[in-house]
Amino acid sequence: MKAANKISSLPFALATSAALLVSVSGCSDRNRDLVEASGLAIDGYLQSATVCVDINGDKQCSDNEPRDTTDVNAHFALGTFTPAPLVVEINPGVTTESSTQGGAGDAITEDFFLTAPLNSTSITPLTTLVQVGVEQGLYDDFTTGASAVAEALNVPAGTDIQNYDYISAGDTKVAVAAEVVTNAIAAAIIDIDTKVTGSVATTENIFETAVKVLIDPTLAGDGDAPLMDAIGDAVDAAVDDGDAIDDINVADFVTDVEDAIDANADITGASDVSVDDLQDAVEETNTVNETGEATGATGASA
Repeated sequence: MKAANKISSLPFALATSAALLVSVSGCSDRNRDLVEASGLAIDGYLQSATVCVDINGDKQCSDNEPRDTTDVNAHFALGTFTPAPLVVEINPGVTTESSTQGGAGDAITEDFFLTAPLNSTSITPLTTLVQVGVEQGLYDDFTTGASAVAEALNVPAGTDIQNYDYISAGDTKVAVAAEVVTNAIAAAIIDIDTKVTGSVATTENIFETAVKVLIDPTLAGDGDAPLMDAIGDAVDAAVDDGDAIDDINVADFVTDVEDAIDANADITGASDVSVDDLQDAVEETNTVNETGEATGATGASA
């Protein structure tokens, strides 16, 4: 569906979301404000991905949560009476990724997710690192986390990452870094799912811990800095400032960066983290709610 059609159908989508929420809650929403959200889901441009308001905080799109499916331009539009972060749910084998809006995309076969604050117009790997970091108490707030992620991944100074389409901006270094980040999240999800056992091994905890592998210096990295810093350094070394997205093969640069990181014995990735450390990390994730505060013994996220 084209973007124009998606936008023209917004009133119907919003009305449907409102009706669904009323039916779930069993009460009237007349005294509540409808919040509209729209924008792009970007790793490359993600087509046929599900975008939802993650009201229950489980990093998945549940049946009772307002949602939309991205069109060929990676655009989404929805509305909610209950403010909560946005989540992009990848549908492996169905969701495609394109280097251009409206272009034919390649099917995504691995599972990963993206998340961002509700008012974001771009949901990206950058916003995902920050949003999970805030929820897990690694950053005091989104602004603090955004500064850390921007510095690590070579984002131009002053950039508002909640509203940054780095592909259309021609930001090659960030585009490559973002692809490496999503690959690392997808690989960590598989690794954690394989190694971690018990009731804590929920989708939410596994997804969030996969992101923590990139931003928590106690889990991975070079001992002094988190893994995302190593990714940014490797990208900076591989990509020249003058390299234009249209003139390079991003996938080849991603491979070069990942090979450089793997070859550096001082850098620890998810596959290098011990089973015990991953188990501890997931259990810690399970005891922190969506505001970064400890919840106690079992700690299901709020």
